[in-house]
Amino acid sequence: MLQRLVLGRSVDLTPDRPLGGLSPLPGPAGSVETLMVLPAPERWMPPWEHVPALLAGEEDSLRLARALRDWWAGRPEAPAAVVGADRQRSPERWATAPRPDPRSILLLPPEGFVGRDAAWRSELAAAWDPGRVVGELPDDAPGPLVVLVSAEPPGVCAERIRALAGEPGMRGRLLAAWCLAGPVRQDLAAGLLEEGNLAGVGIARDSVVDRRRAVETLREIDRALAGASAELRVEKLPGPFLWHF
Repeated sequence: MLQRLVLGRSVDLTPDRPLGGLSPLPGPAGSVETLMVLPAPERWMPPWEHVPALLAGEEDSLRLARALRDWWAGRPEAPAAVVGADRQRSPERWATAPRPDPRSILLLPPEGFVGRDAAWRSELAAAWDPGRVVGELPDDAPGPLVVLVSAEPPGVCAERIRALAGEPGMRGRLLAAWCLAGPVRQDLAAGLLEEGNLAGVGIARDSVVDRRRAVETLREIDRALAGASAELRVEKLPGPFLWHF
């Protein structure tokens, strides 16, 4: 059953057959709107401090969280899945996180799209409300959500994400980060939350398919934000982001 979940609906031979105990959720849990996966604390340790356990994909907590999110995505009656970076603080951090609204901005740093990627930046910008596309975080950034997209190498992109997360203007905000050139380290989100400036961090998965659909995906997110109600939670937005609190 977990293998079916990790492989996903797109390759499952019986995508409408229930996943026992998970889709739908059993008993009283069936009415929850968001399920929080809590990885073991050592999952957030940097790789030079411990030897990561060798796990099958269906046993990895972060992969399961993303698999649940993807399995339920696009189904209004289904819950969303998020990740808790801290067993004590994450539930409250999730409960008090701000709701995204139409003022949310798209941050496309020019340095993140050099050479041939400059044209890609123009296409991505055209998918968002032009009044809310910026090259750097303004001092008076509107809205609670900032979506950062960059085509820099993963290490450079991670440093940009970290620097942005520490800016005073990001205090209490939600940050969605999408590195188009490859995956960032999986412990990055927990480290950013530990610094205490952000309300939540969304990290996009590394996927060739997602990169090819990046323009369309940003258009879908902007459209969802434009019609967002006051009750819309960020984990319910479309896109490749797995949210950490």
